[in-house]
Amino acid sequence: MSTTFIILVIFCALVLYVLLGGADYGAGILTLIRGKSKHAAYFDGLVARAMGPVWEANHMWLIIVVVALFVGFPQIFAVLTTYLHWPLVMILIGIILRGTAFTFMHYDPIEEPRVQALWRFIFAWASLWSAFWLGIVVAALNAERMGSGTTYESRYIAPWLHWYGASLGLFTVAIFAFLASIYLIHETRDFALRMYLMRRAKGLLAAMVICGAGVFVSA
Repeated sequence: MSTTFIILVIFCALVLYVLLGGADYGAGILTLIRGKSKHAAYFDGLVARAMGPVWEANHMWLIIVVVALFVGFPQIFAVLTTYLHWPLVMILIGIILRGTAFTFMHYDPIEEPRVQALWRFIFAWASLWSAFWLGIVVAALNAERMGSGTTYESRYIAPWLHWYGASLGLFTVAIFAFLASIYLIHETRDFALRMYLMRRAKGLLAAMVICGAGVFVSA
């Protein structure tokens, strides 16, 4: 199997994960910032209908990336999973929490409002948490600091703990939320809800510009 083909598979899977899986994270982030407006209940139902059939399947693209990297470039895989084990663990924690919360939001036999509010809270914050750490991992790959130093901090913390990583993490959060707002506009035929999502999309577009400027400065 040629190196070019493996790289192409990884690239395509990453793009699809951002466009599809990223929108799933973004739906959770939008849940966090939706507030208590009159559209809140309709928005929750819209997210459930849009994410329900595909939210687990979209992780398939990330699995393809991991498997292709492990098979095609085992040395690179070993370096990344060794020196970036902290942010990778943070991503896994977020994925597990948001998946669990999303399931209990819809199948928990206890339908008390306080319990449902707790699951929504976990789902929203875990989505933001996972997206933020995904951005930090990408920043660490660009920072070229892995493997240097002799102390634990310099080898396993410094590669990802810097302003560039934090700014790219926030940029990733803004991108995912923006994607979700755009996709959800198409998922509903309710005019008022569409206008609400359009306003959210405009605000998130501004947030992307601001966060992008932060990435530029910190880089």
